[in-house]
Amino acid sequence: MDGPDRALTDGQLDGLLLRYRELVAQRDPVPGPVLDGAVLAFGWRDPDAELAELVADSLVPERLAAVRGGNGIRLLTFDASGVVIELQVSRPRDDMAGHLRSPALPQRQLEGHVAGAGAGFTASLQHRGGDLAVEPDEHGRFQLDALPAGPLRLRLHTAGRAITTTWLDL
Repeated sequence: MDGPDRALTDGQLDGLLLRYRELVAQRDPVPGPVLDGAVLAFGWRDPDAELAELVADSLVPERLAAVRGGNGIRLLTFDASGVVIELQVSRPRDDMAGHLRSPALPQRQLEGHVAGAGAGFTASLQHRGGDLAVEPDEHGRFQLDALPAGPLRLRLHTAGRAITTTWLDL
């Protein structure tokens, strides 16, 4: 070896790492859905909540053979030890006709029913834009219009119990 090895100074190393980070961001950026998922996973905030199991999804391949046509409706059923959550997700009528209200922000309509939670449960829908209060009627039914398409989940609070669905990309 001719001459002593020279180590980079902290300033040189910081500059090199910054340039490397910029190159990676330009050449191989993290996909948007991955970033969305990371942000949503970080927002889990209630690790004691019981996770409702997805027991039926109309998009599961085995069930698609029995479904004809693209009506744009997705049916989901969750179960959490006797509390059953049924969701129907659809596109608003003008979305299905190809006339989106806002081309940059496709929307969804959500209709739901909760059985077995008892009277007085509260619920909220978490989505990319924040939380929406869900106001069920006396039979546990609710409807939310003009939701932004993308990841969402439903959270229920009953007497002494918290239940949440998995994140769904709708």
